[in-house]
Amino acid sequence: AVSPAEFVPLAERTGTIRALTRFVLREGIAQLAAWRSQGLILDLSVNISATDIVDAELGPLLLADLRAAKVPPTALILEITETAAMSDRGSAARHMELLHVAGIRFSIDDFGTGHSSLSLLHALPVDELKIDRQFVADLDTNVDSAKIVQSTIDLARALDIKVVAEGIETESVWLKLAGFGCHLAQGYYISKPLAADRFAAFVADANDGIDPTATLPQVMRQAEV
Repeated sequence: AVSPAEFVPLAERTGTIRALTRFVLREGIAQLAAWRSQGLILDLSVNISATDIVDAELGPLLLADLRAAKVPPTALILEITETAAMSDRGSAARHMELLHVAGIRFSIDDFGTGHSSLSLLHALPVDELKIDRQFVADLDTNVDSAKIVQSTIDLARALDIKVVAEGIETESVWLKLAGFGCHLAQGYYISKPLAADRFAAFVADANDGIDPTATLPQVMRQAEV
């Protein structure tokens, strides 16, 4: 397998990133439609690049794909890094706002690793923050990491923004995040990447007996019963 860290920069340098992004979005939307037809109502997060977010053609094409697949725009979350958002903040803000009004949500990926984190929350339509794994991985043993994660969660909750913690690989980190009031979790402790057909079975097993509207702390309490 080739890491995205290798082929995405190559696609950006060669000018093929827009075609790649549109292919991934079409495939993702088609998969969402297939899951919905099976009664599996999920949201899908897709990473986009700095080139994508200032592409004036992307929005209309994306909304047309969603309409054709009969998938609501609210089911799609576009993830963009702080660095990408700041590369042309004016254009990014305009294009993001148009899609946001249509119902598409936005997540700031690797939050806390850039230099303009707080200004992004003021300037862009942000629905979700993803705390970078470098702060999450050792928060159960590193006091400074724990303080950064806790303060980020508190800030996001005050602004009515959801928080996703990346890179959870141990139960102790999972439990710590539950105590902090984190909304969502991501990492190998929960599951490694799965093919679409296996993912549906994983979701069914994971949600068995769990309230789908519960927060992470509530899920932890239910899981411990």
